[in-house]
This record gives sequence, C-alpha cells and structure tokens, in this order.
Amino acid sequence: MTKFDHEPFRMLERCEAALRRMIAGVFHFMTEALPQWLRKSWDDLLGWLGNFSEFCIRFAVRLGRVVFFALVWMLLVFGIPVVAISLGSDSGMVILLAVVWMCLGISGSVWGLYRLRVKQQAALPVRATARTMAGR
Repeated sequence: MTKFDHEPFRMLERCEAALRRMIAGVFHFMTEALPQWLRKSWDDLLGWLGNFSEFCIRFAVRLGRVVFFALVWMLLVFGIPVVAISLGSDSGMVILLAVVWMCLGISGSVWGLYRLRVKQQAALPVRATARTMAGR
C-alpha cells in the first residue's frame, strides 16, 4: 500500500475524473448536442410554419369567398328595399313592392337551404353504399 492509496485520495481522484467528464460534457453539449437540437427544432419550426401558413392562406381565401357571397346575398335580398326607402319614395306602392321583394328573397333563401338539406340527406345513403362496396 502506497502512502497515496488511502480513501481520501481515491475520493479526490473520482471527483477529478467526474469534473473532467463534466468539462468534456459541456464542450460536447455546446459543439454537438446543442447545434443538432437547434437544427432539428428549426426544421420542425419551419415545417410547422409551412403547414400553418398554408392553413392561413386557405382559411383567408375561404373566408373571403364566404364574405363575398354573403354580401351578394344581402344586396340581392335587401338592396332594392334599402334603395327604395332611402330615395324617400312617398309612394306606398314602391315601398310595398320593396317589402314584397324582401319577403320573396328571404323565402327563396329558406327554400334554397331546405333544398340543400334534402340533397345532402339523399346523398348520404349513396356515400354509405359506395364506402361499403369499396370495402368489399
């Protein structure tokens, strides 16, 4: 047994080895692990942003179409009554025709929604049959 083979010296040797590994770990983390993680995170972020921007563009286009058709519908149904009333027509017949136009427009809109619902209901069994036939 040498004079430096005692337990306190072995403990210090283990601490020295651990500290050397920690220092090497810091350099390894800074030069290899962190750049790999940043590169992967950047790639993930770019992929997510690409999907998100595509979603936003599609959403904006669809929202624009909905707003456009809503404006066309409002002009079609309420345009003539608003123009007739705003012109200050004193004729009761013009106002009556404008109100009749508006009532017919609203009735036609409700009928159009009803027809859309009927078509959707009629198409359901066809879709289900097509799915079952494709599954066989």
